[in-house]
Amino acid sequence: MKTFNTILIFLATFISVAAQASTSIMYQSVSWSPDGKYLSYTRMEITNSQPRKISTDVYVMNADGTAVKKVTGDGINEFGPVWSKDGKRLYFGASAPDSRDAQIYFVGTDGQGLMQLTSDAGRKGSPAISPDGKWITYNLTLVERKPQIAVMRTDGSDQKTLTSDTAIAFYSPVWSPNGKKIVYYVEKGDGKDQIWVMNADGSDKKLLTNNIAHNFFPSWSPDGKRIIFTSKRDGAEETTYSMKADGSDVKPFPGVQGFTARYSPDGKQMAYIAGKFPETSIMVARADGTGARKVSP
Repeated sequence: MKTFNTILIFLATFISVAAQASTSIMYQSVSWSPDGKYLSYTRMEITNSQPRKISTDVYVMNADGTAVKKVTGDGINEFGPVWSKDGKRLYFGASAPDSRDAQIYFVGTDGQGLMQLTSDAGRKGSPAISPDGKWITYNLTLVERKPQIAVMRTDGSDQKTLTSDTAIAFYSPVWSPNGKKIVYYVEKGDGKDQIWVMNADGSDKKLLTNNIAHNFFPSWSPDGKRIIFTSKRDGAEETTYSMKADGSDVKPFPGVQGFTARYSPDGKQMAYIAGKFPETSIMVARADGTGARKVSP
């Protein structure tokens, strides 16, 4: 869920609609804590005032939607939170309202100990933590270049890029549970985004969705055998699908119309974002997509 660049796309779509309401709320980038007890997410608030106020913040709540807590401040816009391996920190991208750059930060789940990990020019977002807790993969966009995929250690050192094709855009990298692969999606500008997988060092890139339809926001099942993703292949609605890690056996979850679906660590539930602009909700369902219920405030 979603990436800094994705949020900007959502925002551009939303602004023309926002004039119809005084304040609207969009939820994005939901993720599970390692113990499955909590969810973190991005909350975007847009107020129809002059000048228009736009703010995004990172929140944490119990997986049932109770005990909502804001963990970031109001000075910058934060987005795309993910948990550290020990569940004590949240990593996310953030940008000042008037800046073209975005950096990777982390903060304690109690909102304390904010630290900035990157500082060079460019937009960084969509961090994902490796299973061993030692590495972060993320999106990196430099001036006049399309987003690429990069990695660094969780202390911000050893930064390097894994992709280098500036003719296409790479989004939403996520580690496999064994840490050997990274799944992501590619945008070529033809309205048919495709899901790919590569080794953790950037080698052996493989197309998984066979250039069929529009596919995005991939993630893994806890056992690493399947990938869940959002697609429009069977109609106009964004529906969650599952496929084997090699791209075969594609199956829809008919009742899960939304995006950025993520399995809980035990594989028994999934959380995802549902709804249309200008309002979205956080949903939690069983692993098969049944029993969906709204848990966002």
